[in-house]
Amino acid sequence: MRITQSRAILSAVLLTLIVLVAGPIPFANAQAPEPNAAESSVALPFIGEFEVWCTDRNPAPFNLCSRHHGSPAIDIGMEVGEPIYATGSGVVIEADAFCAGSGSCNNGAGNIVVIEHPDGTFSRYLHLDTVSVSVDQRVEVGHRLGTNGVTGHFSSAHLHYDEHFPIGQRVDLGVFVGCVDGGRVEYPTAFGFDDWNDVPFGSVMINDGFDCHGVSTPTPGELGRDVAPSIVAGLNSASASNGQLGERHASLLEAFGAHLRNLLSLGIIE
Repeated sequence: MRITQSRAILSAVLLTLIVLVAGPIPFANAQAPEPNAAESSVALPFIGEFEVWCTDRNPAPFNLCSRHHGSPAIDIGMEVGEPIYATGSGVVIEADAFCAGSGSCNNGAGNIVVIEHPDGTFSRYLHLDTVSVSVDQRVEVGHRLGTNGVTGHFSSAHLHYDEHFPIGQRVDLGVFVGCVDGGRVEYPTAFGFDDWNDVPFGSVMINDGFDCHGVSTPTPGELGRDVAPSIVAGLNSASASNGQLGERHASLLEAFGAHLRNLLSLGIIE
């Protein structure tokens, strides 16, 4: 059963407010040079269908994504426990799993994995729940890094992803490639845009696996979610399908509304 259009709009607004109340993850935003070789990290970091939330200043209800991060990055709305995968091959240089819950742990990044890629860029995966790789470990595209979580500076479950060159300076994300129905779909061009900052909040990205990158896709049994007891169930987000909000949004609206009302009562937002 689908929720009505008006309720879908309300859900999108609530989702945006909840993500943005926490504010951006502090990090250097100086102008960075371009990577010195062809981009190595092009795969999507998930399997399934998930929403683009805030990039830097992409269109969103009430302009709430305007300068959200202050430099190139993307928030991808997804449930706690969803597996996270490497966007390209490389070597793990950071794998922190000591944070639990919200706060300034790890400078707001929470549990994080950082991979150094052959082209000199670094991909970062923030706010994780579990981490299943270790420092100096070699990984290939599609290697499972851990699971999505709600650790560090957050207000609702999402994966914060960005790329650096050199480490400490964010660079434009470039193209993500999703493997869909045996072919390749390039984002953000599939949305009709060349710049991630033009992609509307709530746009859905699809990835069936990593076969189009020459890597076998994990079996269904390997896709199981790992949810730690410390995770707050009411902070799960939801995905969408074919541009419409999924059924899971309906069941989560009440939780989002309660969270928003709590923020209002505390005077955090007006």
